Amino acid sequence: MGKARASQAGAERRRSPRRQILDAFGVFVVVPSLGAHRLRMHDVSDLGLGFDMDLAGEVPAPGILKAGQELPIQLHFNAQLSLSLVLRISRIEESVGVRRVGGEITGPRGREQKAFCAFVDLVDALLETGHFGA
Repeated sequence: MGKARASQAGAERRRSPRRQILDAFGVFVVVPSLGAHRLRMHDVSDLGLGFDMDLAGEVPAPGILKAGQELPIQLHFNAQLSLSLVLRISRIEESVGVRRVGGEITGPRGREQKAFCAFVDLVDALLETGHFGA
């Protein structure tokens, strides 16, 4: 699933290929304006990321998020290490009580952006060479 590989499910809709985030990485997203909830991240690309907006058992509140909206988020690598980023929402998909949100990282190209790109490179390297399983 590295940079050079095409999407197995068809043409990639993003300008950059998605990398599926394995649960083994333990990264999660927090939307500070909506509370300190750990939201499951499911994919990442050179330009953005996707995450599950709703927690298990929660009733989704309609109209909170809209395509084109810029949303401050925190990308957590553990409970104490995070990056503050801004995500411009490009898609919101509803499925079985969970909204999947995806978007592009925006804002000034500072140290946070550089760290995000380094994280994507690390994910690529681990997915191409790492050994996952029991």
